[in-house]
Amino acid sequence: INPVQPDRSKIEIDDDAAARHWVKTLGVSRDAITAAIEKVGPNPETVRKEIARDAINDKESIAAAEPK
Repeated sequence: INPVQPDRSKIEIDDDAAARHWVKTLGVSRDAITAAIEKVGPNPETVRKEIARDAINDKESIAAAEPK
């Protein structure tokens, strides 16, 4: 018996098994993935880009807040 493979062409964050896969694959929280999906849709490539963009923005915000 072969288990049904999840659809990897879009991120189904409402499915617990698929959500665990994407959390592990992308290395971010389920909430971060949900936020990215709300911005750019469920396409994995666009979600990856959005998460990377958010990470860069977070680093820039931290650097700007550090005393000089």
